Amino acid sequence: MLLSLCSLLAASTLGQTGAARPELAVVVSPANDVKEMSVASVSEVFLTRRQFWANRKPVTLVMLDDDAPLQAAFTEALLHKAPDELSRLYLQQRYRGQLTTKVVRVGSFAELAKLVAEDPAAIGFVPAAEVKPALKVVLRLSTRAP
Repeated sequence: MLLSLCSLLAASTLGQTGAARPELAVVVSPANDVKEMSVASVSEVFLTRRQFWANRKPVTLVMLDDDAPLQAAFTEALLHKAPDELSRLYLQQRYRGQLTTKVVRVGSFAELAKLVAEDPAAIGFVPAAEVKPALKVVLRLSTRAP
């Protein structure tokens, strides 16, 4: 699964120069007690199979808009869903009263990083090169195929 994630992310992050962007970092606030996460645990959180942190606080997902290329690559490779499918899942769960997780959509990585840094219950992903001291990396995902 990680290999397919790497391949899909590499293909989606190629710029006009043909160079792949750096790896992605799944991030939380330094105030979050989580030290690291596996690919499986990150998937559980973003698929809302796990809606609470160990301290019983509800998770806040901070994600880019569905039309952002890296959001699509992350969603399809890691969660095996198209971005619109994931959005429908969240809407269905909210309608049924099954969604405790707060879902926040943003237009940029800068906005995502700011919101995650300020909320101990938030999780998101940014290019690793954009990780600031105000964020804690819990998982790194390579965007380059081996």
